[in-house]
Amino acid sequence: MSELKGIKELPESLCELYNLRTLNLSLKKRPQGMGKLINLRHLINDGTDAFSYMPKGIERLVFLRTLSKLVVGGDGDNSQVCSLDCLKKLDFLRGSLVIKGMGNVIDGAEAKKANLMNKKYLLDLQLYFSYDDDDDNDISEGEASSSQCRLQIDEDEASATEVCRKDESVVEALHAPPNLEKLVLRGYRGITMSFEWMGSLTQLRELTLRDCINCEHLPPLGKLPLLERLQIIGMRGLKRVLPNHFLQVTSLERLNIDYCPVFKQWAKIYHHLPITSDSETTRRNFGKALEAIENVIDETRAQFAVRGIYEDLMAYGYIDFTKEYGSH
Repeated sequence: MSELKGIKELPESLCELYNLRTLNLSLKKRPQGMGKLINLRHLINDGTDAFSYMPKGIERLVFLRTLSKLVVGGDGDNSQVCSLDCLKKLDFLRGSLVIKGMGNVIDGAEAKKANLMNKKYLLDLQLYFSYDDDDDNDISEGEASSSQCRLQIDEDEASATEVCRKDESVVEALHAPPNLEKLVLRGYRGITMSFEWMGSLTQLRELTLRDCINCEHLPPLGKLPLLERLQIIGMRGLKRVLPNHFLQVTSLERLNIDYCPVFKQWAKIYHHLPITSDSETTRRNFGKALEAIENVIDETRAQFAVRGIYEDLMAYGYIDFTKEYGSH
């Protein structure tokens, strides 16, 4: 049904197909009685970007193996829309799961009820705190700034602090499943990412942090022994970050950084860091990670030469690390 053009919703009678195993759809509105499809194994809805909410009843689909996307809360009647705890008994979910509307989760208690840590077959988890985020779209820096503005908190300082703390408690209580190989966190409004469960992600190979504009520090990367790919995009609130921080991840092969002013300092401090050593010991211990870091530094140096961004550094509150740390 995903290719039926012009159809925006399906009749409720569809929900009488009790033995239906697979439903592939891309519609603006789903039937309210989907909870009747108790034998459903695969609900493929990753093309439903126009979806404003999901109806209650998903929690009854306990044999579900595939759920491409879950929309939490939304524009529907609160008594009729799906909340995060609908995942509680869906322990057979596997593959990839995108959760949008994480900003609507009430508190850590609701997040904990989702029982994500028991979803041992999930390998790819993507948490979006907004609805209109789309990682498949390439955006310019100007568009990125506009996107981030939509994520800014408009309330007073007390309300902003409350939202930050709520997001932190929600993600901490969520406790991602330990077998994850990929994790995406986008639009998160907390200040810290020091989640206790991060240390249990021993199989994680790819981590994307995007538009987490209030976050001041990166998560403890040294607890991710198999991490190969790290993307840090639109994290304008990051404080001091040095290349040395990434040497904790000796398996790192690719480091992608965009729209993060703090990293513009790297080009200036490149020749004042011990990691630039070409010694055999350094290469042997940090080979992969060092190559990934140097690729980013080379790109940053090129930005200096081509774009002349010295003025930008001053505007962003540039710190002269050569004075703070001295040369090595």
